[in-house]
Amino acid sequence: MFLGYVTEAEAGARSGWVAEEDGALAGYVTVRWPGVGTADLAEIQDLNVLPRFRGRGIGAELLERAEAAVAERFDRVQIAVGLHQGYGAAQRLYVRRGYLPDGRGASAGGRPVPEGSTVALNDELVLTLQKALRAGSAVVHDGDPGAGRAPE
Repeated sequence: MFLGYVTEAEAGARSGWVAEEDGALAGYVTVRWPGVGTADLAEIQDLNVLPRFRGRGIGAELLERAEAAVAERFDRVQIAVGLHQGYGAAQRLYVRRGYLPDGRGASAGGRPVPEGSTVALNDELVLTLQKALRAGSAVVHDGDPGAGRAPE
């Protein structure tokens, strides 16, 4: 995984930030930049704060750095978060920072989960969230114009 990040960074497809405390790795985050065959939005990926460093604001600082980099080029950003309990702290952090569901519902393994489906509640089951990075920029799904609206 990390070697792939280096290759993507060298190609300009990914950026990353590392947090350290007293010389020890405390956490990291990456941004996957849009390009050929990828989503049209930059996506913050793999925000991770090591357990012994959690609760110190490191995750929020890493997000701040990633969002600032994305804001230099885009009006909004997206992030996917797992739906199981292990992602509870991340879910709360993203909502506090203004992230909202993109209206497409859950996905598993990169594919939308159709209504009525049975899926495993694991790391592959995620909800994609978006955040406006500039005042007046709308957070909308670029595909289905009805996304995010209740059925009539």
